Amino acid sequence: MKHALSLICTAMLVATAWRLITLSSHFGGADSYYFILYGYDLAQSAADTSFARYHYFPGAYQFWRVVAMAAGRNFAAYQMVFAIVGLANAALTGLIVREAVGRAPLAALSACAYVLVGWRLEIDGMTTEPLVTLAALSGILLWLQCERRGQRQLGLLCLGAGYGLAVLTKQQGAFLALGAMGLAPSLWRQSRGWRRMCVDAVAVVATSLGVFAAGMVLDGGGLAAVRFGIGMAADYARDGSFAAHLTGVAHRVPVLCVALVGAIGLWCPAWRAARRTSSTDRSSSLQVWSLGAATALVTLLQFTKRGYAHYALLTLPFALMAIAPAAAWSWTRVCAYRDRARGTSAPWRVLLCVSIGVIVVVNGLALEASAERRMPALATTLPHERDAALCDRILPGRRLLLLPSRDNALHWACGTTARGTRWGYTFNAQETPEDYIAELRKPELTQVFVFATRSDDAYGRQVFARHDWSSFFVALTQQGFQAVVESPAGVLYVRVPAAADGVSLRR
Repeated sequence: MKHALSLICTAMLVATAWRLITLSSHFGGADSYYFILYGYDLAQSAADTSFARYHYFPGAYQFWRVVAMAAGRNFAAYQMVFAIVGLANAALTGLIVREAVGRAPLAALSACAYVLVGWRLEIDGMTTEPLVTLAALSGILLWLQCERRGQRQLGLLCLGAGYGLAVLTKQQGAFLALGAMGLAPSLWRQSRGWRRMCVDAVAVVATSLGVFAAGMVLDGGGLAAVRFGIGMAADYARDGSFAAHLTGVAHRVPVLCVALVGAIGLWCPAWRAARRTSSTDRSSSLQVWSLGAATALVTLLQFTKRGYAHYALLTLPFALMAIAPAAAWSWTRVCAYRDRARGTSAPWRVLLCVSIGVIVVVNGLALEASAERRMPALATTLPHERDAALCDRILPGRRLLLLPSRDNALHWACGTTARGTRWGYTFNAQETPEDYIAELRKPELTQVFVFATRSDDAYGRQVFARHDWSSFFVALTQQGFQAVVESPAGVLYVRVPAAADGVSLRR
């Protein structure tokens, strides 16, 4: 029976990993170009890269900087690296569950569930959430292993370092750090007093702050970058209601949401039962259960601002960390009742094996069906590949002003940059005629691309509808820009010498 379970789990892990790797060629999105372009710029010249990159904390940019130094402009390499990041998150989630409950089938199911549910939460968009959780999960796994070896203080330092790196990667990593409050009951029980508990908590917090501060200093942004990043996060505009955002995510992954609610509801009975027993294996299971449930709940605060599905990629591994111990505890209770009633376990083992086999098949079919549904949206041609035809008259290696600024795939396709622009590659409230006119006055700017409004581009329509852009187009002419290429995608304007006035460059 054990060999059968091992074979099933191995097959499930291999098949899931292989499918995610094969789908990686479709990875990419607006957020991916934003971070990868900054990483590429940093790899070329960190000193010239816009300070606006501190819109987010620098860890994600530095990750892509390392990739850019090795991969250059090979976008397929970036896609593959991100697929590996997703698999690393899945593996860490599974290993943490294995450390907590000691059951390989549950660990394998948790790892596969991360990939399956993550696909429905837009992991293919190459957003930063998996990079944030990668840091935190690494710290948690090291902490658990140190706890098992009796190196408690070293484990707390590893935990704090993981949280520090998570916050350094992106501001939202602070939600994961706040979720560490879920360890308070376990720390209290282990410390048996306020003094030692406070010392343990201070060790985690101090290590987190130290790692974060060291990272900011090494990056070069310093205190100014910290203030800028915190200010941008605090000022991020709300769009919709908290309830509507949560409902939207719940519709994407209803099974996960129901299971998480069940895990949270079972935690109190499990904790009370643990206090009445002297079981030696309950500690890590309840610690991970508490940590997962608390962190999953705290990360939902992101949805007070926006309802993007990829926000829940911060929640996902911690939800699974709560669900798996809850499932193990429930299974143990059921088996105990069965032993008292029938005194035999063979039928239940067969049932477990069959159930896992069914889950494997359902998991594979669900991933495949989800991929097929998403494939039209992903498309076989990535945005920068579609934009490549626009690059004939765009000079590579130079600055290009985009309106709207969100469509950074054109930068990647044509080898241009946003260096010198006050807002860099980002997209936000700077998209006003006045700000763009100020950019036109900079003599080093020689090319501007204005995208046509598309029915499938809600952001672009919103930008053009929010303001009257007639003054911007007047300024284009006054500053010596002429339209040289017109296409369904948009219009390229180039600043021409005064001697070329009156000569049409349009084609």
